[in-house]
Amino acid sequence: MKICSKCNQEKEEDQFKFKDKTHTTRRNICRDCTNEYERQRRQKVKGTKCELHIVLNMEEKKMLQEKAKSCNKDMHGYVRDMLLKSKVVRIKENNRSYDSLTEKVFQNTAELNAIGININQIAHVLNTYGNEGLTKFARSLTDHMKELIRKQKELEREISKWQ
Repeated sequence: MKICSKCNQEKEEDQFKFKDKTHTTRRNICRDCTNEYERQRRQKVKGTKCELHIVLNMEEKKMLQEKAKSCNKDMHGYVRDMLLKSKVVRIKENNRSYDSLTEKVFQNTAELNAIGININQIAHVLNTYGNEGLTKFARSLTDHMKELIRKQKELEREISKWQ
C-alpha cells in the first residue's frame, strides 16, 4: 500500500505509474491524479493550438524542405511564416522569363544609383569651381538618368502584368 501525495489516499502499489522505463520505481502520485493532471494540461494546450494538415507529393515536399532550409527554418516554421507573413504572387505564363525581367530591374537600379552618386559629385565640383563644360556633362548625365528611369518604370509595368 502507498499514499498518493496529491489526494492523500492510500492505494494499492499498482495504482501508481512507473517513474522510469526500468519499471523499478513508482511515482508518488496515483494514476487517477496523474490522469486528471494530464487531462487538464491537454485542455489548456488544446485551447491555444490548432493543427492544419496539407497533402503534398514527394517532389513538392522536397521543394518545400529545400526552401525552408535555405531560410534556416524547419518546414513547419517556413509554412507558418509563408501563410501569415508573406504575399503569394501568381505569375502568368508569358514568352519572357520573369527572372530576366527582375534581373534587368536590379541592373537598372544599380546603374541609377551609380549615376546618382556621380551627379552628386559633379554638383559638388560645379558648386566649388563653376565650370561650364562640366555643366553640359552633368546635363547629359541627367538626361541619361531620366531615360533609365523611364525604362525602369516600363519594366515595372511589364512585371505588374505578370502578377
